[in-house]
Amino acid sequence: DEDVALAKSLLAQDKGGKIQLPKDHIVSESLEGSGELCHGQNIPSEKMGLDIGPDTIRSYSDHIKTAKTVFWNGPMGLFESKSFAKGTMEMARV
Repeated sequence: DEDVALAKSLLAQDKGGKIQLPKDHIVSESLEGSGELCHGQNIPSEKMGLDIGPDTIRSYSDHIKTAKTVFWNGPMGLFESKSFAKGTMEMARV
């Protein structure tokens, strides 16, 4: 919560569109199971975003392929769980 103001400030300053937010997510009410696809950036309050979705994987992959340098600051989701590791593993592969 304390970083919301910083995030809003950074997004407001991003005039060139370099910051890309997820287009979809894999969400779940618990850390168990396979989750479900949630389109857009608004995750229902009773659910957790546990991975990026297929549209985001494609978008991020296309963007990364054009980069000369990538600084990776962590996983895309709960990669320790096979059900929520696809986004992280695909980004590592790309």
